[in-house]
Amino acid sequence: GLAARTEFKVGSGVEPVERDRFDLVVSYQPYIESDGLGGRGPDVGLYDPRGALDGGADGLDLYRLILRGLPGVIGLGWVVFEVGDDQADAVLALMARQPDSYAVDSSRVYLDMAGRRRCVAVKTLTRD
Repeated sequence: GLAARTEFKVGSGVEPVERDRFDLVVSYQPYIESDGLGGRGPDVGLYDPRGALDGGADGLDLYRLILRGLPGVIGLGWVVFEVGDDQADAVLALMARQPDSYAVDSSRVYLDMAGRRRCVAVKTLTRD
C-alpha cells in the first residue's frame, strides 16, 4: 500500500529533496575510504564506478554533505544510514554535532548478518 506514497530521488546530499519535508530519510551512500578502495578485495569496484564507492579520505564525506542539508528536510522523524565497518560511532558523533534546528532524540545501531554494526538509525526532533 505504499506505492502511491513512495518516491525515489537521486542526487548529491539532500539537493533533490531540499524543498520537501519527510518523516523518514534513508541513505546508502559511498563510505569506503579513498585510499582503501584497492584493498577491499577483487569484487569491490568490479561492478560499481568509483563514485559509488569512494567516501573521501575518511569515508565520511557523503555523511557530512547529507547532514548539512538534513535540517531542511526532516523535523520529527528517522534518519537511517548504512555505514561501513567501524563507522557507526563516527557517524553517530557527526549527527550529534549538527545544527540546532534539530536534535537527536534517540539512536540505534543494527547489526548485519555477520554481526557487524552496519546500520545507524537516529530519531530527530525539530527545535522550531
